[in-house]
Amino acid sequence: MMRITVLCLLTAFLFGCGDKKSELPDMGGDDGRAVAELVEEMSDATSNTKKLNKLFANGSKPPELSKLKGCMFYIVGKPTVSGTSAEAKVKIDKGAQSSEKDWTFEKVGDKWKIKTAPL
Repeated sequence: MMRITVLCLLTAFLFGCGDKKSELPDMGGDDGRAVAELVEEMSDATSNTKKLNKLFANGSKPPELSKLKGCMFYIVGKPTVSGTSAEAKVKIDKGAQSSEKDWTFEKVGDKWKIKTAPL
């Protein structure tokens, strides 16, 4: 019995207990979850122009890096998905300042991209 417990713990340690998808609440389906994950990725891309540009749809202009410094982005509620378009309310935290803005997204191939991201 002890051997099985150790094996289970070792497996969980090596392979993890789940993936990022399990950390997000219900977002209304796979497309809603993908949009929410894209918003979370935005927080990680605030200091890397190349990473930031990959999150945006062709023809969409990402905000300047200087405006993103210290910002964290969170989805509020569930995204509204309609075909290859989506909308979501995004909370933007920058230190003691916080605001909520409506962002738009578009599906390009099998990936969701940010279309507009007002700050």
